[in-house]
Amino acid sequence: MLISIAPTSKSIEIDLISRQGEYGCPHGSVTWLTKALKLEEAQLVFALDSRQAKSTMTETYKLSMIHRCKWLQSHINGLMECAEKYLGGSLDDVLQNASQVPDQPDNWYDTDNPSLIPSSEGVEFVVLPLPSYLGKHHFQRFGVGGIVEQELQLRQGQANDTLHELRLALADKAVIFRTKVRHATNYNRNTRAWGKVASTEAIVQRHARIYCRCRKQMIALGASPDVLSRYQELHDTELRVSTAIADPNARGHWDDTLAWFWTMDVPWDTAIDNWMSECL
Repeated sequence: MLISIAPTSKSIEIDLISRQGEYGCPHGSVTWLTKALKLEEAQLVFALDSRQAKSTMTETYKLSMIHRCKWLQSHINGLMECAEKYLGGSLDDVLQNASQVPDQPDNWYDTDNPSLIPSSEGVEFVVLPLPSYLGKHHFQRFGVGGIVEQELQLRQGQANDTLHELRLALADKAVIFRTKVRHATNYNRNTRAWGKVASTEAIVQRHARIYCRCRKQMIALGASPDVLSRYQELHDTELRVSTAIADPNARGHWDDTLAWFWTMDVPWDTAIDNWMSECL
């Protein structure tokens, strides 16, 4: 029996482009949506990196953050110009009354570095002109309601990709614990091992944040209960790792229960299986 693997965002994009006419949307809407989702992810990563920035960071890092901010703003401006084709001259009014604003924790920034504290108009807070943010009824009113369904399908591909990356990062973290932390015999090795753990944990949190935003936007798009039961809510406790992830057959792990996303049929890179086997 063949196991159906959940489609990636690229495969969904290809399928939607091939069936563009079925949705009654302007040419290029799928590519526009795909770009918007990537910009949303870039906003989230930029916000997380800004949060972790310290007052002692180098001038090179400060400059890279400035360049990233300008890059984001430039591409968001281009996204807005394309959105005017779908919503016409009413885009400004729709944006002002947007149903959602990208959420960030109240204390997500580093208060020791006031030069990096973003204003409410910061590039990471810009509301992207997507149905899941502006409200799907606006797109339906202008006769481009098919974009709503296109975004929902692309969101599922985004969720599949993100869960795939999340599992890789958690597996990486589990192997680091098993092969590095446990065998660190002196202070220097222990410091390096925990440094690798911290770096991997940052990647875990990045993908977890992207997935949570993705699921939230699927709800705003009116995702069915079946879809939401597949893409469940992600909890911090499910991001903890144990050696059961790296070696589920190891003694003492027979009753360990893995988080729900480990049993999903999201794309799985066989290279990670080989790499983990070599490390064990």
